[in-house]
Amino acid sequence: LILLDSLLQEKVNEVIFSIMYRLFAKYGVTAVIQTNLDRTFLASVKLCNQQTCLTVGQPKCYSKYKQKSRSKQEKRATNTSDLFDNIRTMNVDRVRTDRSPITSNGSRAADDRPKNKLFSVEYPTGPDLKERLFEDKEERLKRRRECPLILSVTPELEAEIVGDQPNNNYLLQQVLAEINHLYNKKGHKYLLPTSLKPDEWKQLISLIDYRSRLLYLHSFTTDEPSLEEILEKDKIYSEPLHICPKLIKSMFGEDNTEAEHKIKVFLMEHEMARQEGNLVAYTYQARDLENIVSLKSSNTRTKLLAYMLKKEMIDFFGDMKKRERGLFSHAAKAERKKQIKEADIFYGLGQNTIMLRWDRKRMISHYDWMVAREFNNWGIPLIIDLSYTGTYQLDNKRKTSLINELHHSVHYNREVKTPFQLHITGLNDEQMKELNSGSADDWTCCNVTQQLNTDLFPPERLVYLSPDSRNDLRVFNPDDVYVIGGIIDEVGGHKPLTLSSAKKMGIRHARLPMKLVMGLSQDLNVETCVAIMADFKATNDWFYAFRWVPSRMLIQRAMQHPDRSPEHRLIARAHRLLSPTAESEPVKYAKIWGLTNKQYRYYYRKIMECSSRDQLNEIMDQVYS
Repeated sequence: LILLDSLLQEKVNEVIFSIMYRLFAKYGVTAVIQTNLDRTFLASVKLCNQQTCLTVGQPKCYSKYKQKSRSKQEKRATNTSDLFDNIRTMNVDRVRTDRSPITSNGSRAADDRPKNKLFSVEYPTGPDLKERLFEDKEERLKRRRECPLILSVTPELEAEIVGDQPNNNYLLQQVLAEINHLYNKKGHKYLLPTSLKPDEWKQLISLIDYRSRLLYLHSFTTDEPSLEEILEKDKIYSEPLHICPKLIKSMFGEDNTEAEHKIKVFLMEHEMARQEGNLVAYTYQARDLENIVSLKSSNTRTKLLAYMLKKEMIDFFGDMKKRERGLFSHAAKAERKKQIKEADIFYGLGQNTIMLRWDRKRMISHYDWMVAREFNNWGIPLIIDLSYTGTYQLDNKRKTSLINELHHSVHYNREVKTPFQLHITGLNDEQMKELNSGSADDWTCCNVTQQLNTDLFPPERLVYLSPDSRNDLRVFNPDDVYVIGGIIDEVGGHKPLTLSSAKKMGIRHARLPMKLVMGLSQDLNVETCVAIMADFKATNDWFYAFRWVPSRMLIQRAMQHPDRSPEHRLIARAHRLLSPTAESEPVKYAKIWGLTNKQYRYYYRKIMECSSRDQLNEIMDQVYS
């Protein structure tokens, strides 16, 4: 009954506000009533017209009111006139200044008054929106483009490679498909040879494992590893996985038959997957053996196999990138040595310079001092509440994820010009041990405590940031203490934990206006909320502050939209290129992170307006310069 009553009251308020909007629209303003109208008064108010009557808070029933007596209608009209008299005398809390007055002819006059830029959003406009999506043309061209190594395989060369063995034709087609997939893979473009000799093609298709074939192709451009090392690795990949018995006994004891049995079952499933032609992992650590022994079902062991393979492939491609970087670094070092030898005075790192080089420890100590300075009366507090972790279970993966989010939050807060007075509250004994087990320098610039929010600050100053709240946070108040809930999205189950906690403690609550600014309703990570609040505190510009929203959310919206509207795709492009979360290179990250709100809006518009890749590259060169 209480819930129904609150929903009914909200509907009644919407009807009253819509009526007031029409009344005050004549005068060019929209009023917001300061005093709350009594529910019983609202339920009894009836607005009359000549032949119809609308009861506020009750269903429409016109035929019923037509049968009313004339005396009751006159009485109702008297109550209506009293209602309008009360509305005219009500207090106005806030008046919108972004609406121009209405002229005598009914049109709205030009307004020279300054507009409120709090929720101003850069939006793509113009008739040529679809023509700006040059990514579609590039995607079509990319599908037609093939690797030069594949184009070098002529019918004569293919016949020479296959020879008298028809099975080699199948192996050759499989190798060509792998080369095409690697060449058109998004991200880093690996160095591949443009052509191979027939004997080299025969050696390539003779290798059994996919990783061995990639290493062999990559060795033509990087000169490593050698053919003997590749053949040795291919021999390991073509045999069953072997785990050292001494390692098993040292970890689980000599008489632990249950652990040995589970490891044998895992090895059997590993060999079955390899015999079926699937790619399987061959590197393992002691932690992986502990996970194998703790698993109880075949499904969980299959997931562990996939996880181990994912880690191994990440390291595999990482080694390939390192070899390519080493290839270019050797040439760069040789060129630098040549320039130093030829020049009389050479300015640069390690040579003549007027700049004092600061190491990483000194920079960290500088940032820590900037944050520690805020722990005074002039500092603005920001709280990360971890008291919710006792309401649900966290496995090791999600515990690590939560700690990583706290690390990133401290990092973001430490590098802004005016950092927050950061407090991490509500920790239990286990979490305190986990935080203290790492480096103590990671938490020197924040207050990590087991106390609750209400123990540190008075409840009337607290404002809980909850995505389930219906109150949009419009302006930043330095006297308020904003609280961010330390909840992992995957385990929270989309339950309104933060909102219920705020109502239970009797403190105010609000949400970030993502729906008003970006048209999104998403749950954000802890470090993202910290970065957004830091930018909003500095600029009071929500559009600029929401640059920290992960670009994948806007890309998903653009792809899931029924017609994949060009507006959404242009917005996703501009946001992805100017978001600090999407850039991994340190130099480019620093340039994007240092953009002001005016520069961000300027480049945002330019990126949405460009219609070719060359124009986009010119704009990004200006950003990185």
